[in-house]
Amino acid sequence: MARASKIFASVTGAAALLLLTALKLSTPVMAASVDDWRGRAIYQIVTDRFYQGDGGNNTACADLSLYCGGTFDGISQKLDYIQGMGFDAIWISPVVENMADGYHGYWAQDFYAVNPNFGTLVSLKNLVQAAHARQMYVMLDVVANHAGFPGNFSTTNPFNASTDYHTECNINNWNDQTQVEQCWVTGQLSDLNTEDSWVQAELGRIVSWWVNKVGGFDGIRIDTVKHVRKDFWPGFAGSAGVFSMGEVFSSDATYIGPYQNYIDSLHGYSMFYALRNVFQQKQSMWDISNQVWTDEQNFKDTSVLGNFIDNHDNPRFLNGQSANGIPTVYYGTEQVYAGGNDPANREPLWTSGFNTNTDMYNFFKTLNGVRLQDPFANKTMNIHVSDQIYTFTRGNTVVALSNVGSGQGVSATFSLPNAFQNGTVLTNVFNSADSITVVNGAVTVTIVNGLPGIYH
Repeated sequence: MARASKIFASVTGAAALLLLTALKLSTPVMAASVDDWRGRAIYQIVTDRFYQGDGGNNTACADLSLYCGGTFDGISQKLDYIQGMGFDAIWISPVVENMADGYHGYWAQDFYAVNPNFGTLVSLKNLVQAAHARQMYVMLDVVANHAGFPGNFSTTNPFNASTDYHTECNINNWNDQTQVEQCWVTGQLSDLNTEDSWVQAELGRIVSWWVNKVGGFDGIRIDTVKHVRKDFWPGFAGSAGVFSMGEVFSSDATYIGPYQNYIDSLHGYSMFYALRNVFQQKQSMWDISNQVWTDEQNFKDTSVLGNFIDNHDNPRFLNGQSANGIPTVYYGTEQVYAGGNDPANREPLWTSGFNTNTDMYNFFKTLNGVRLQDPFANKTMNIHVSDQIYTFTRGNTVVALSNVGSGQGVSATFSLPNAFQNGTVLTNVFNSADSITVVNGAVTVTIVNGLPGIYH
């Protein structure tokens, strides 16, 4: 972990919080209910940037704003790499045919056709089947708010009439929810008229077709949820018939939380911003404790929130040098990718050679190993909180995190729950020479170089 201690002590702390506060439930693959997803660990993939597949040239991408060549077959061929880190679910970017240069999948042109740049329906089905054979879930990214760029609507299937869309307008006031829901994202993406009964029904048919008839997917991730009125979402998610996780891009838990009354889960953006403030900006660890409390007050069920430190819409965590829920790790974090704003944060992974010896790859492997050893572990948050240390327990594991960064150390003594008996010796999974002993119901931990202590 020497390189980790110099480069990314902050990301290991944030990742430990996310991965070790998940509650794992043992269930068979493809059941795809809320409880089945609770505690899974998700690896997020931008298909075009993951792997071209055997036989591809797999060279660096000359222009990250264009297609780079990743395929469904490429993902299938590297499931060993993903599972080797202990992830038991993948989230893949949208699969529908897009307008020109829509490598990311969010500029739909034909909602019923697979993007030929990624492969065929057969290769997509093969990917899902290959993942299921490994007891891994597959989450499909879907978009119901908009199609691609405006122009001749007749080229968009099935929404080929201007009446299928809201009148073009820009979002000039983000506090005006009507503008947020009915104007066009970026002022360019054709906003679907989701108040129209036929458009509503057709979007339901589309998501049902992909999930149930084509892919056999286990869950959906829904893009741009806040840009459609709330009462649209139960019917759409119900048509999918599987677990749903939505994106409500905001740092305000009081704004995000109510959407969970309409779909199963949401990305944990409120905790995302708290973690960045604590581990990048070195703000007080009390911010994590306060955010845990705030989220509990505003979300229906924090245990299924999709918490993350990186994704395709934000600069990577390392660009700027846990919480309860379902941890999500963005591809490339394990290779210490540090890209900035889109598209710099969507680098090809194949240029890394899929190195399984990086510190971060092995960090995730170890962390997920601890998570899976005790599938029904209970969590006790806020065991000890100070400006520089945050601790919690998960089953018979004590986790200590710090924001002090590399080259620094900090210690704390604190009491443990009664389940930890006097004389119990716990050893740091990252450093066998670092052990703590329960004395009079308490332990003393010392954080070195800002790296988390996971005592098991």
